[in-house]
Amino acid sequence: MSERGAIIEWDPARGWGTIRLDRGAELRFKETACLDGTPPAVGAVIYVLEQQPYLGAQRRATAISATATSVPGVRFRAEVETELHERITRELGRYFDPRPYGRVAHFDRTLAQLGVAVSTMALAADEEPLGVRYEPEELVAAPPFDPCFVAFGGRDGDALGALCHPTLLARGECPIVAWSHEGEPIAVEAPSFAHWLIVRAAAVFPDRVPRAAWLAERGITAPAPVATAPLEEAVRAIVAGGPPAVVEERGLLAAYLTSRADEHVHRLDALIAVYRRLAWPAPLIERALVQRASLVAEAAHAAAVARITREHRAAYPDVYGPG
Repeated sequence: MSERGAIIEWDPARGWGTIRLDRGAELRFKETACLDGTPPAVGAVIYVLEQQPYLGAQRRATAISATATSVPGVRFRAEVETELHERITRELGRYFDPRPYGRVAHFDRTLAQLGVAVSTMALAADEEPLGVRYEPEELVAAPPFDPCFVAFGGRDGDALGALCHPTLLARGECPIVAWSHEGEPIAVEAPSFAHWLIVRAAAVFPDRVPRAAWLAERGITAPAPVATAPLEEAVRAIVAGGPPAVVEERGLLAAYLTSRADEHVHRLDALIAVYRRLAWPAPLIERALVQRASLVAEAAHAAAVARITREHRAAYPDVYGPG
């Protein structure tokens, strides 16, 4: 059903305008919404034949005419957009789903493969247990790469995890560290998960859970204290881009993280090659390969969606306009 209104604003340079309906509501519109080809003009009385939700609580007129009835043979934008979405869903699935490609082991299995055991039972009530998420963009300024930082808990965008860097694993070390989403330097919480549990048992949290008793009930005893200064120095060196073997990896990581989407796979291949040359543990290389498979699949899906969209819009120039 059409609604009568008038154009109260029109910007020909931007191709956008505003309609005020007789009932008082205002709608935004583009020139492509003019079904009869009449150029929009402030003060012109028009009829809105179709409207859709827009930004926030606003609505947008997608089909307007100087008459109250539809122009014969002209299809509405909403109708052809629905057909486009149906075709994409039918042929590809409407959105890219990374799950078939993101077969990264849960954090406990990943750590177990590296000889590290952790548990999320000692997390505070406001700390969320995390599975491993391979999103190195979220760790740009922290550890060298996400395979080296296996997060098991977090709060407000920050994360707790094991720093499984090969240079540390080779020395039998796997510290528990805290990563801040605000870009602060990665901080060593404890030299091992066993030491971290003891630190946690002595801490006071809002939930007031007596963790010392929880540890005692499970027969967990404090490990022998160790000097943490050398380990903290090693972690700072890794984050800063050293020792020398890490410098090359850090440079390639930076190139990967700052590359364009069409360069991601090429940059990641160079990074994986360095992992292999440095004889990094297989679980860490595997995680990078999983990310590569996801990138390749996502790019193929995006290219197919773009092709279908181009074909669809070319079939309806009267609806989408030139270009």
